[in-house]
Amino acid sequence: MKRGKTIVGIVFVCMGTIVCLIGLIFLMVFIQKKSTCTLEVTGYVVDLDKNGSYDNGNYSEAYAPVFSYEVDGYEWTETYNIYTNPCSYEIGDEADLLVDPFNASDFMVADSIWMQLTAGICMGVGFIFVIIAIILFRAGRRG
Repeated sequence: MKRGKTIVGIVFVCMGTIVCLIGLIFLMVFIQKKSTCTLEVTGYVVDLDKNGSYDNGNYSEAYAPVFSYEVDGYEWTETYNIYTNPCSYEIGDEADLLVDPFNASDFMVADSIWMQLTAGICMGVGFIFVIIAIILFRAGRRG
């Protein structure tokens, strides 16, 4: 029984480490995006982009807002990269955006918490897996 707990513990350590690393990658991407998207502008939702997919024979749709905003006198229309159902926005809604002043097509919604939430959940789940692995290792040593 010792060997079985040790093997399961190793699997949990590996899984926990991988999930934690995924969370760290999300966090680093967010920090990088936050450091480059520094120009505050107001964006208006002008359309909703629909993305449909089949999963086990069931069709589902998700929507992303298409924002229009102005940077240095030029009008930009870009689709946000987060799709939800129902959509978080409706056509005509206003949102504060953070735009990269050197690449105005790169933007993020100022008050969006998706990346931080995803990073936090991944790191939390990974940490729980590592704790379970430690418990299994200790139980395996005892008997």
